[in-house]
Amino acid sequence: EKPIDRRLFMHIYVRSPWHQAIFRFSLLPLKRILTVMEKHIAVVTGASSGIGRAFAEEYARRGYDLILTGRRTGVLDSFSAELRERWNTSVETAIFDLSDPEELELFAGNIAARRISVLVNNAGFGSPRAFSVDTYENQVRMIKVHVEAVVRLCHAVLPGMREEGEGTIINVSSLASFFPAPLDALYSGTKAFLTRFSEALQLEQSGTGIRVQALCPGFIRTEFHERLGLGKEFNRKSSGIFRWMEPQQLVRASLKALNRRRPPVIVVPGLFYRFLYLIHRLVPRSIIYRSMDGRMMNRVDGGE
Repeated sequence: EKPIDRRLFMHIYVRSPWHQAIFRFSLLPLKRILTVMEKHIAVVTGASSGIGRAFAEEYARRGYDLILTGRRTGVLDSFSAELRERWNTSVETAIFDLSDPEELELFAGNIAARRISVLVNNAGFGSPRAFSVDTYENQVRMIKVHVEAVVRLCHAVLPGMREEGEGTIINVSSLASFFPAPLDALYSGTKAFLTRFSEALQLEQSGTGIRVQALCPGFIRTEFHERLGLGKEFNRKSSGIFRWMEPQQLVRASLKALNRRRPPVIVVPGLFYRFLYLIHRLVPRSIIYRSMDGRMMNRVDGGE
């Protein structure tokens, strides 16, 4: 069967020259038109507080509908209600443990069936103790949250993003991903995975319209660092290696980097932390090893 000539179609159905000009430059597939009309959806894990909360607030401000995960029902429900009232946006919440395989699979299946524009893998936790004395169960849980959950959720949203020809994945890694961290061996190790995984994933998605970012913050003023016993330094502007940033500053830096003509995969916000990142690339590893060893021994001697 001979296909319909597009020019004839325009002549019959779009008679006005002015409408023809508009139609000529807006011949999008129907599915694409419907996509434009729909609101974008951002998924943020670990959204109850800190960095995840700041990402959720910013995407709500930008008009996105949200799917938020967390473990604290009351906190997440209250935050969701606040976002709905302030920004008039749809907010769905999922209260579950990312380290639980069944719950993770259920959530991944849910978002795989949706048109997800943004995925922020932020959920995580620290466990500042020697690897040999930490419990094996805690170590496995960290691997499940920092590695398995991130991989599963990326795998869930990527097919839809590739079909749409656009999408954003932000994996919240850490400055610790560049340095060996005694007393935080598994934390720095899993974050190193996130950074390298994000780099490789972006290379795979080159030319698809999908942007992948490994966000590598230093010290951020959140409950995460309070729980790690940094209470004395927490309320200071800076002290020694501590150069505190607010979560909102971190999020702005992340999204600003995404808007560049050629967005970098690795984003290290803050001049001081970018300096440390440069050091890690230039200084011999033997010097870094001695520096990290001395810093950690001071922590042990100080009773941390």
